[in-house]
Amino acid sequence: MATYRELDGRLTPEQQALKQQVHEFAKSVLRPTAAALDRLSDPQQVVDRSSALWTALRAAYSQGIHTALIPTVHGGMGLSGVSLHLALEELGWAAPTLPPVLP
Repeated sequence: MATYRELDGRLTPEQQALKQQVHEFAKSVLRPTAAALDRLSDPQQVVDRSSALWTALRAAYSQGIHTALIPTVHGGMGLSGVSLHLALEELGWAAPTLPPVLP
């Protein structure tokens, strides 16, 4: 039987940079967007073409967040499991309901 191994919690410089980059995006774009969407009384307003949702999705697209799971050889970010977790954690910090529509 294998013994338990403690997880090495140290982040690589690349993971630290990713975490910071995604946190800044989440703080400046997703958090205000989620607050604006929460104030809308009609769900149809959330998906309306003039909604802040589409501005946030375009911003995420420009950052390449939607390619998190696509290998780098195919033009994606190719995030590892830990890196993907870090990115999703930062996105979820800002707006728990929005990250599932991003990557």
